[in-house]
Amino acid sequence: MRRRAFLINSSVLILLIPLMLLMATYEEVSYQVVQAQGERIQIDRTSQVLEYLEADFKKALEISARRAIISTTEYVATKDFIQGQRANDTIAQLIVWGQSSLGIESDQNLKIWLSNITEILAKQGFVVSPSVSEILSEMTITVAPLDSFRVAVIARLPEITIMDSSGSVIYSGTIPSNRNATAIISIEGVEDTFISRETYDLYHRLIKACMFPYPELTGSPIIRLNGTGSSPQEIITGIYGETIQFNETRIWTYSDTGIQVTITELDQDPTEIIKNGDTGVLVFDDIGETTGPKAWSVTTQDEWENNTDSGTHYNIFSEGLTIGKHWRVLWNDPNLYHVSGDKYRRIITLPAIPKAIEYRWDTELKVDRKWWNPKARIKLKLSSEVEVTTKKTTWDHHTIQFTETPSKRDIFLRGDTLFGLDTATGYTQNNVITGYVYYTNGGWISKVWNPRLTRPAQIQSLNVTTSIGNFEIIYLEVGVDTNGDEVMDYWTSPLYLHNGFNSLTLYDINLPEGYTWQIKFKLKTTDPNDLSHAPSVVNYTLKVKPSETPSGPNARAYDIQSFVSCLENGYYFGLYNAPSFFERLEGNFDPAVHREYEELANRTQDLLGVSTDGQHYPIGLVSFILPSQDKIKLILATAGLDPKNPNPDGQSCLDYYFLKYYLENDPLAKREGYKMYGVSAGTVVIDNNFYIDRKTALAIFGNDLTATNDLLTTG
Repeated sequence: MRRRAFLINSSVLILLIPLMLLMATYEEVSYQVVQAQGERIQIDRTSQVLEYLEADFKKALEISARRAIISTTEYVATKDFIQGQRANDTIAQLIVWGQSSLGIESDQNLKIWLSNITEILAKQGFVVSPSVSEILSEMTITVAPLDSFRVAVIARLPEITIMDSSGSVIYSGTIPSNRNATAIISIEGVEDTFISRETYDLYHRLIKACMFPYPELTGSPIIRLNGTGSSPQEIITGIYGETIQFNETRIWTYSDTGIQVTITELDQDPTEIIKNGDTGVLVFDDIGETTGPKAWSVTTQDEWENNTDSGTHYNIFSEGLTIGKHWRVLWNDPNLYHVSGDKYRRIITLPAIPKAIEYRWDTELKVDRKWWNPKARIKLKLSSEVEVTTKKTTWDHHTIQFTETPSKRDIFLRGDTLFGLDTATGYTQNNVITGYVYYTNGGWISKVWNPRLTRPAQIQSLNVTTSIGNFEIIYLEVGVDTNGDEVMDYWTSPLYLHNGFNSLTLYDINLPEGYTWQIKFKLKTTDPNDLSHAPSVVNYTLKVKPSETPSGPNARAYDIQSFVSCLENGYYFGLYNAPSFFERLEGNFDPAVHREYEELANRTQDLLGVSTDGQHYPIGLVSFILPSQDKIKLILATAGLDPKNPNPDGQSCLDYYFLKYYLENDPLAKREGYKMYGVSAGTVVIDNNFYIDRKTALAIFGNDLTATNDLLTTG
């Protein structure tokens, strides 16, 4: 019996051991499962918290940025421009703290957001550290112009720690965790407070991009079709579908004299580009052979001479053509055909005839310096020549001549009321002019900038500050030429460079090869020995070269409706060399400031992948003022201008140039303007007081020099 009981107990034990082992294994597995589930829950919880924080942070960043921009524009509109700090730094302060050092406030900011987030997490049993102030003080934020019409805000919160009620760390790291948060804010629809500020809050304009927002980069609002045709009239303006007709192969209209004019062999199908009702401008190079005292047709390096039979000493000016014996005029643009008075009837690079009145290089001109000592002649010749001309006069006198030899597009000039010529300090074009000096009986000496050259000319310089930067003005001061002990002539005043633009603007332009520029000078009409004479002044007649048969396209048809629409609606263009949105908030058009913003924008575009192959979008904003608008005339009247003549100086209507010139009386804002066919010139006019400067026109026309020359006029 006992044996039987023993066997039963042993069997039970044998059966219980696997069961106990099974139970132990089950408990271990259950524990691991529970632990894994807990970890997953923790991970999910952490992930949810992190995703929520990152998404909410980006949303808060965008909302705070929009509000900060609005608060800044409201401040400028009602109080003053942003001064003492950069506008983007002001906006950054408002985004983070809700207030700036200038006293601007914004009721939507990251400080409020982070405080609210901390409270929400606390209610859920989470603790955030460090404090809100410490987090915001250590955060990184950059506010930058992304392009002309967008602002980029890039930010990241520093390392923070989130713990639950048990003290377990839920998350430790930056927000976002592995990247920056980026908010892209469009400024379209935002008020351009520069305009409202300049107009005493009487005129308001919202920033809105033209349908061709970046003409230098993505397309111009001016359409040009090239073809072949002839016309007795060089420029014809009209409306397509009304006064100008077109089909798939040709464009035709009638000149002012009723002659039908047709352009054929077009390089594009007009019906695919032009719409009925669009403003059009037709331009013809071949306008037939013309004759008469002031009609002329030239090709490269033509020369006209006028010889009179009297006068030994005479007056010579580079303007007005007050001349006497032996002179010549040089020019070389193949697109010039007519001259009316002293101005071109169509614009090329220079609006006035670039005259160079020269002495003849032959023996007919003789000056006895023992009793007559004419002043030195200074000539600046812009061309692609490599070597300077080494011709010598037959008279015993020194000559100074300059020849520009680098690429044409690197030419920087200005003049008319400033001395000589200048270069832009800080640019690579500092030494674009190469000079040669001719000494009497001494041959040619190169590099006129050598300071040791003290005779016959001394190099002088001064610094001038303008609205477009600081420039070093380099000019020549011609010394005294003597005859024995007797001083025959003094020339101690700096000379003025004759500039056909008649403005103080720095121009980066493509000059036609071979233009000759002339320093203004005047010879005495009475010699020092009282040998009086009467200078001979004659009326001039330029020779006429018969028109040649045109080869290739010689006519152009323009559709300028997109530009006209943007002009009438006050829309904006994004240009490279124009003040950005931030600069307008500052009222600061310092080129150095613009370069800072431009470099910041380029880095931001590269970071965000906006730029392509190093090609960056511009950040400048440009709109135009139409002076004939009633509200504008009223505003100009407060500045003393006659409402019947609201743009008496022909000032460029680019908004910041125009307003600063007339309303601030800022002479540095003066920009010589030109009328534009189809806008302020021709038979189709929307505002006959509208003028545009060449530099801006060239940029908006997509750097199309032909279109710029065709569409602008001094008339």
